[in-house]
Amino acid sequence: MTDQRGSTYIPRPAGFPSCSVCPLWKRDDPSTCFDCVAASVGIRMVVPRESCEICSQATLDGQCRNVLCRSDRVISKIHAIARMTGPLGTRIKRYKYGEQRERAWGRVFGRLVYTWLERNMLFDPPNIVVANPTYVGPLGRHDFHHTELVLEHAASYDALGTFSIDDGNPMSALTARHATQQSAGGGWYDKRTAAIEHANAIDIFALSDIRGKRVLVYDDVCTTGLQLDAIARVLLDAGADQVEGLVLARQEWNY
Repeated sequence: MTDQRGSTYIPRPAGFPSCSVCPLWKRDDPSTCFDCVAASVGIRMVVPRESCEICSQATLDGQCRNVLCRSDRVISKIHAIARMTGPLGTRIKRYKYGEQRERAWGRVFGRLVYTWLERNMLFDPPNIVVANPTYVGPLGRHDFHHTELVLEHAASYDALGTFSIDDGNPMSALTARHATQQSAGGGWYDKRTAAIEHANAIDIFALSDIRGKRVLVYDDVCTTGLQLDAIARVLLDAGADQVEGLVLARQEWNY
C-alpha cells in the first residue's frame, strides 16, 4: 500500500477479533494472522512447562488431572494451538453455530492451523493431516463441515504439500455417517461413551493414505481428549502407525 506521498508501507493488523476490517485481510501471508491473534489472545508457540506433555492441559502442582493421561490411551499426544480464551471461544462458537456469514472465521482458523504446523512440525511433519469429521444431515447439530473447512483453508497455503492436509473433498479420509449423542455437561463416563459412539460412526476412505502413516487429527476444541483418543484407536486399527491430535483451542479446567 502507499500513503499520500506515494511511499510504500505495510499497515498494522487491526487486532483479533477485528479481522473483517483489517487492512491485511486479503494478504496471502497466514503468519500475519497468527501473530496478530497470538498478541491478542495469548497463543503459546510451544506447550509451556506447566502444561501436560500429553494432553496440553494446565497442570496443578506439576500433575495433570486428566484421567486420559493415566489410562490405556492410544493417542500419542494432543497439541494445542491456543487456550480457550473468551474472544477466541466466542468466535469458534459463532463459526460453528452462527449465521452463514460467520463462516468467514474458517479462513482465519485455517491460517492459524497452517502457521502452527509450519512453525512446529516443518522438520518432522505428519504423513497426513485429517479432520475430526463433522456430521451434516438429519438430527445433526451442524449444517456445514466446519472442521473440514478449516483444513481446506489451511491446505490452500500448503502449496508444496508438506503436511498432506486432507482438504474436505468428497474423498476425504474420514467421514461421519450419522449423528451421535452429545456429552456436553456430562461426566467422564458419558463423555467416554459418546466419544466411542462418535468414533464408531466414522468411515475411513483412502486407506492407502492411512496404513503405516503418522496421522494428525485436527479438531477445534478439546476438553478431555476422549474423542480424539477414540478416533485414534479407529485409525490404528485401520493400520495407522501413530496418531496425534491438534486442536485450535484447549478448554482449561477449573481446579
